[in-house]
Amino acid sequence: MKKILIGLLILGLIGVTLYGLFKFSNKNRESEVKEHYLPVVVGEEIKLYDIKSNSLSSIPGNPEAEVVFGESVDGKWLIISEGKREVAPGPSPDFFLSGWNLYRVNKETGEKLPIVLDKNVIVAVRSPKEDLIAYVTHTNGLWLVNLDGENKRQVVPDNIVMEFNILYGISTPMIHWSPDGERIGFSTFPEDWDGSDMWMNAGIGFYFLDKDEFILLTAYDLLKTIGFYSVEDKSFKDYSYLKGNPDDPIDGDLCLADYRCRGWFDKDIAFIEMGQSSNICGLTSCSLLLMYNLNEGIKSFFDYSILQGGSSLRGIKVDGDNIYLLILNQESGESIYQDLWLIKLTKEFEILEQKKLVKDLNPGFWARFTSDGRIIYENIDGRLVIINLDGSNPIVLPEEIKLPIYFPPYNQ
Repeated sequence: MKKILIGLLILGLIGVTLYGLFKFSNKNRESEVKEHYLPVVVGEEIKLYDIKSNSLSSIPGNPEAEVVFGESVDGKWLIISEGKREVAPGPSPDFFLSGWNLYRVNKETGEKLPIVLDKNVIVAVRSPKEDLIAYVTHTNGLWLVNLDGENKRQVVPDNIVMEFNILYGISTPMIHWSPDGERIGFSTFPEDWDGSDMWMNAGIGFYFLDKDEFILLTAYDLLKTIGFYSVEDKSFKDYSYLKGNPDDPIDGDLCLADYRCRGWFDKDIAFIEMGQSSNICGLTSCSLLLMYNLNEGIKSFFDYSILQGGSSLRGIKVDGDNIYLLILNQESGESIYQDLWLIKLTKEFEILEQKKLVKDLNPGFWARFTSDGRIIYENIDGRLVIINLDGSNPIVLPEEIKLPIYFPPYNQ
């Protein structure tokens, strides 16, 4: 009897071990699938791109879309556009007479179900914590809706929230969820905007889900609280430094600075990009990234024009206490080509490492972080390439995957 009990105990232990290994293996497999597959639009068909095999596969029913905005939390559904937008006539492609409908499509079965049918969506971003979608309309309002289309509501009025044409230019959304899914940062049109350059004196805003309210900070609000940046002194000058100047920017109509929400470090600290014009009372033009605490104001800042030449921020990735900036830089001189840099910072914005990943690329080339934290960029031949953060293991994507294309934000 004792031998039988010992035998049963051993079999039980073996069973528990095998079950644990199965769960671990299955969990790893699910993680691997999520990590190595990127949804892309090829032509107008949605396909799954397998990074490991560098190949494309179709979804049953061959669903079509212009944009894949992201996935559901469980990875079973893709959030996609439906129909065609109507771009407003004029010099800028960033305004629309109508937007897309919003649908979800099952990756395994191809089942397609509606989320928003108002033909007014120009960008949509899922919460990092739940299947709640924030989207901007072609009338520049901010809305929320569940993945199943329920509980749709407007949370910021029309004509406030600024958004790019995500299939043109840098093609990154201007709305950003905080890591806890409780706040949304966004960029706003200039106060009393008259239809001219929308970036001149653009401000920022924040929506708070728990309070169901939002706040707006105009460029003038931010200039008065943050101040102007002196490149020479590497410090901010408060408003009194400029008061009484005949070109007083607060009292006058000068274009001073624009602000854009570029993401979050944590639930309380947002990344704010500040572009300062050179006509501010003789101060040098510059581009800064600010860590802005919603309760305490500016925490720290980083001048990413340190690379010498014209620099443009293409992406931000947070990994623990480290911050990675993806920068396009054109070195001073006669060359028209640009280089791709990665700068690694501490949370205090101290430089840990800066590295030129790729050199001599076309002016204004396309680059960003992928949803799993790697880097994707457009090479000199117009092909898309994925690399690791250190520049290693370059993978040239199939030729069918081409610009214009949209990839969901990092950590989506």
